[in-house]
Amino acid sequence: MKKVLSLLLAVCLFVTAFSVNAFAADSSQEANANLTKEYTEAFVAKFNRGDLNGDNKVTVEEASKVLRIAAKLDEPEAGIDYDLNGDGKISTEDARRALRIASGLEIGATNEEILEYFKNELNTVKLAQPGFERKTTSTCKSAKIAIKSNPASIMDTSEMEFIDYIEDQKSMFIFLGKKAEYEELYANALKKYEPLESSKTIDTGSSSHYSYFPVATRPYSCYLSYEDIKAVTIKESNGQFIITVTMDSYTYDEKNPYPATIYEDDERLKLPYGKVFNIPEFSEAEEMDITKVVLDKGKVVLKVDSSTGKIDDVDYFYRCSVTGVLVETIKDNKGNETVMTTTMKNVIENQEYFKMK
Repeated sequence: MKKVLSLLLAVCLFVTAFSVNAFAADSSQEANANLTKEYTEAFVAKFNRGDLNGDNKVTVEEASKVLRIAAKLDEPEAGIDYDLNGDGKISTEDARRALRIASGLEIGATNEEILEYFKNELNTVKLAQPGFERKTTSTCKSAKIAIKSNPASIMDTSEMEFIDYIEDQKSMFIFLGKKAEYEELYANALKKYEPLESSKTIDTGSSSHYSYFPVATRPYSCYLSYEDIKAVTIKESNGQFIITVTMDSYTYDEKNPYPATIYEDDERLKLPYGKVFNIPEFSEAEEMDITKVVLDKGKVVLKVDSSTGKIDDVDYFYRCSVTGVLVETIKDNKGNETVMTTTMKNVIENQEYFKMK
């Protein structure tokens, strides 16, 4: 019984192995900062497709100019791209798109181009901006327990919240004269639901930059493809691009196992969530059989200076639902055997916020 309770208390613990990589020299940081600026300048040109005079905005007059060129009423000027939809010709469709951009109904960049810019920014940050303040929060929103024994006994429970299960055992502990042990278990159960918060400041030039910024220990921070995500949006406000990437829900079970152990780190990095988040392994609870893992609610919000490409901050969030099963054979003093199957279900929300230096 104590073994089951100990595993219940441990199942929410995520243990991630970190290693320290070599850190780039100052010259490389400067080179990567320049590269990030180039990425941003190229993206701004796509974002403002239809901006004919270079003032970083698209107007109705410019849409009218595209229409006049499409109608052969005006001649196109050399060095200006009037082909807004990329079909190799200037048509009324380009004028229509320019008008929609001028009206704020769409932007010049495609969703694929927005995601590519998002990736470029995150993938240069470890080299171009080596310093940040990091805050992480992990909250156990629910930890349920279900116990089935064979033969059936009063121990059987169904989808009971962990804290309620512990409370339900109070009379038994008191009857056995173990009130102090019960109070310790109850206190630990309460802690399971408390948010676990940590803050850390990484100084510029510290090799810890690779270990504490997703994806941990790797030179890149994002490896997402357009097929991995649910949506990407962008808005421009007060000199910033604010890019939001939202993720689909992914379920791993016996037919599609989740790579749960520390030895499967490379396999976790191949999962959509593993390409941008530090997703967990469960070595603390390896006596359990992890039967189901659901990764969902994933969202990353990136704020970038729209003139320099410097990242101001980035906010990561995702939810992990884990189901584990432990099967035990218990013998009483008469040699009778009881097979007890304990199912533990945990829903944990994880947030990481980085304020860049």
